[in-house]
Amino acid sequence: GGCASLIDADLREQVERTIRDNPIALFGWTGCPCTGIAQQRFAAVGLCHAERTWSSPGDPLMAYLQCEHGDEHHSFIFAHGAFIGDGFALAPRAMPETAFDRTTAGAKRDCDKTGADRSLTGGKLLPCTQDGDRQATGWTRSGSCEWAPSDGGYHEVCVAMSGTFLESSARHDANDLRSVVREGGHWCICAWAFASAVSRDPDTLEGITLDCDRTNGHLRAVYRKFIASHEDLRSPSGATYRAQAALDKVNELCPLEGKALLAEEGAQRRDKGRAEGKAGGGAVALAVALLVGVA
Repeated sequence: GGCASLIDADLREQVERTIRDNPIALFGWTGCPCTGIAQQRFAAVGLCHAERTWSSPGDPLMAYLQCEHGDEHHSFIFAHGAFIGDGFALAPRAMPETAFDRTTAGAKRDCDKTGADRSLTGGKLLPCTQDGDRQATGWTRSGSCEWAPSDGGYHEVCVAMSGTFLESSARHDANDLRSVVREGGHWCICAWAFASAVSRDPDTLEGITLDCDRTNGHLRAVYRKFIASHEDLRSPSGATYRAQAALDKVNELCPLEGKALLAEEGAQRRDKGRAEGKAGGGAVALAVALLVGVA
């Protein structure tokens, strides 16, 4: 009964664990500016945090959190296990820098900061849209798989499209892209969509080709966040996919070198330490998150 009956026990346990194990946690509906305000405030300083967002205002998780903390909220910020308000509370006018620093004390600030997007290989992110494509791709239709705080689906995976994937994604994931991209075209698909191809066809990815120089390097942080939070990626149909398998395939196809490789290995060690309970209260899931949305 009560609020607990609004979501299943496994999801409630995940939420409680995320709040308990991370200095800062954000849950929010991507349709509310309050969620973007929090994401931008965190990204501006590279604040590491756990994050889970959803694209539908009818999502059961929002109903549960509203039941617990008030239906006037459409995003929910937790600091050191305590609910501190929604994203509007983090706006600079509402929370000056000194108060923000005090609230987020203990959270690391070595996660991705807002700035020029980089590719999976660490270089400049090249446009995904190319000559002959039907229309420009990307969350903002800029032609590049750029990251934006408002992008709840994380449309940052640039692929050369295949007919097999287009058909499978429409059938299994309620994600029909055939009106905007055709076989052989290029498109920024969601992180969950790439994970779905890995799940259904780990060897040939249903014929799609990942372009390392045109895919956003933040993709690794997204997958690491889901791995650290013990969560699966979810498509619009509700199908779920494993982030670890997707990350392994990304690293296989787009290996890092030099300083970029060392940074990635360090991030993986931090996440592993948190998962094993060895990193203590200061360990966190990397920011940039969530993934439900049309690819």
